[in-house]
Amino acid sequence: MNEYHEATGRGTSLNISNKQVREVLLFIKGLKVDSAIKRLEGVLEHKEAVPFKRFNRKVQHKPGIMAGRYPEKTCEAIIRVLKNAKSNAISKGLQEEKLIISEGVTMMDISKRKRIRARKGGYTGSMKLTSLMIKLKEKEEEKKQKKEVKKK
Repeated sequence: MNEYHEATGRGTSLNISNKQVREVLLFIKGLKVDSAIKRLEGVLEHKEAVPFKRFNRKVQHKPGIMAGRYPEKTCEAIIRVLKNAKSNAISKGLQEEKLIISEGVTMMDISKRKRIRARKGGYTGSMKLTSLMIKLKEKEEEKKQKKEVKKK
């Protein structure tokens, strides 16, 4: 597929955890956009937990999975980026029903200084930021059906 059949959504300088973004993107990869948004809204309501596969030290077990959490702030940011990518795809002329999440990338952004109150009247600290990109593609059902017809 070429760039005509895909659309991207980006979020830059977000104040969310890079590790949690990675786990949530693995959780929704390969799903249709609408079902991914529904699953993330279920995480916000604490009905479904996001399984943590790599960054799971001292993470509690959740029903049905081993280690998992409910990263609310991260899910809200990813829902915004998914809706952005979906509207980009619609404006490009892609079919809304066939859109699936093909790729999700998270990157550490530049740290910015933030005044955090410290001991003895001082201020210190910096805040790490995260950028993410979600790529949507059209599902390739028609090509598979044509191959099956040729085999018969």
